[in-house]
Amino acid sequence: GWNVYSIDHASEQDLREKYRDHVDVDVSRIERVDFVWRAGPMVDAIPKVYHGAFDACIASHVLEHIPDPVAFLRSLAVLLKPGAVIALAVPDKRWCFDFFRPLSSTAGWLEANRLGLTKHSRATRFEYETSVVSSDGRVAWSPGPLGTPSFSGCPIWQSYGVFREQSDPENEAYVDCHAWCFTPSSFVLIIEELHALGAVDFRIKHTFPTVEHEFFVILEQSRERETDVARMQKRRMRLMLATAREVREQLEMLPVHLDLD
Repeated sequence: GWNVYSIDHASEQDLREKYRDHVDVDVSRIERVDFVWRAGPMVDAIPKVYHGAFDACIASHVLEHIPDPVAFLRSLAVLLKPGAVIALAVPDKRWCFDFFRPLSSTAGWLEANRLGLTKHSRATRFEYETSVVSSDGRVAWSPGPLGTPSFSGCPIWQSYGVFREQSDPENEAYVDCHAWCFTPSSFVLIIEELHALGAVDFRIKHTFPTVEHEFFVILEQSRERETDVARMQKRRMRLMLATAREVREQLEMLPVHLDLD
């Protein structure tokens, strides 16, 4: 088989226990977990003998869960060989439970890194818990008309109670959620801006269109920055316009009339 190592937030046994009551998950298919990463920089969870040893990183529906994606990418810069790539599968917020949530931005990623977040903020959790929806009972769907939406998170009062708790956030347990939401073009914009700023050493190598509810991106390492202001501004504007078109496509899928009584 492939010479592959896996990293997760829990051991294989703990993951099987976590998902044993999920009807859509076959826990027998949960694979071996080589490295368990619960807190701190990811690179610290992997022995130094493996630093600079990997040809590629494959992360499927991972990045949107990471409190500090900039730190995550910086860890990968240490773990990967020169010339290695990152292959990402990323949920397209237009066709999943993030449907009504706002798009993330470069500023959000930079602020998360400035704060050194290792857990999701209460504001992020509140926004996630009170905004996620299903469409005709599905948490993800193919591009097309939105079915009957219904909230699948918490009532706002319940989430607000957690938000207002007086406990020390540093001592709180990690609570998972989607911290970041993207369309294909909005994601490319974030990566290209961060690379141009020197915040990360990865840039876009390839992008692939959305299939079902996810899109795919290949990142490559590069320290050659875009320094031409006019060229970068044109590129940013093109990506912002492309993002607006993607959002328009989503809005066009809203039903003309929906009876929620």
